[in-house]
Amino acid sequence: MNAVAKLIHKSPDWHSARAQGIGGSDANIIASDDPDKILRLFREKRNEIEPEDLSRVLPVQMGTCSEDLNRYWFQTETGIAVETIAKPFVHSTHKWMRCNVDGMTVAAVFEAKHVNQYKAGHGDEVIATYYPQCQHLMEVTQMPLCYLSVFFGTTTWEYYEIQRDDAYIAKLVDAEADFWDCVQTGRVPSVCAHLLAPPIAFDDLKIYDMTGHNDWADAAFTYQATKDAAKANDNAKTRLKKLLPHDGRSAAGYGVSASRSRNNAITVREI
Repeated sequence: MNAVAKLIHKSPDWHSARAQGIGGSDANIIASDDPDKILRLFREKRNEIEPEDLSRVLPVQMGTCSEDLNRYWFQTETGIAVETIAKPFVHSTHKWMRCNVDGMTVAAVFEAKHVNQYKAGHGDEVIATYYPQCQHLMEVTQMPLCYLSVFFGTTTWEYYEIQRDDAYIAKLVDAEADFWDCVQTGRVPSVCAHLLAPPIAFDDLKIYDMTGHNDWADAAFTYQATKDAAKANDNAKTRLKKLLPHDGRSAAGYGVSASRSRNNAITVREI
């Protein structure tokens, strides 16, 4: 019971860190067309009001408590290893842009969500809902891809590969910068959803033949040539983590080390 309570009731340090910048869930609010949520977030960041108490909001807590299962399910179904990261990321240039991630793979950021069962079959709507957050995560971590792993109720799971969208990110960064300036100066923010429209609906997307496109051809050949190597790397990292003895803080050999953090996250790296 205590373990669950710690998940639900965030610590004062957690709330303090959240007030120091703009995180992924904040990006969803800033990009929304909900002036009440935007104003509340503004006032929270300025410490004018207490953060909203989400400890009794069941959908939010279901998502929090199912995160480990979501990560495990994604790895089992896809064969892609996901590493947990304990500390937050901070943007290299915009220090007010930060995020905590649900996980990282070799080439992508991992985000876990738990939505109601009625959303099943409406992947475009789910992607649109979390698109600002996913793009924010990719910008802060400088990753080209986000795996959005979603439980729909208790019966369905899907995952979506969301590509980095630099044109959208440029608008999002401008909107977040303006919001953060509002927080610093006290200027009341305005809704900017018209500048941050969600991606084009799937049914409206076009089909292109890239035959004859030299850059596409080069990237395609490289992808095919390195695909097995990337998967082998993920699998090797998973095996090395499992081989670290349960009572071991670290292990090393043959130019590779595996080390365990205080929260039991294992990191594999070259030495």
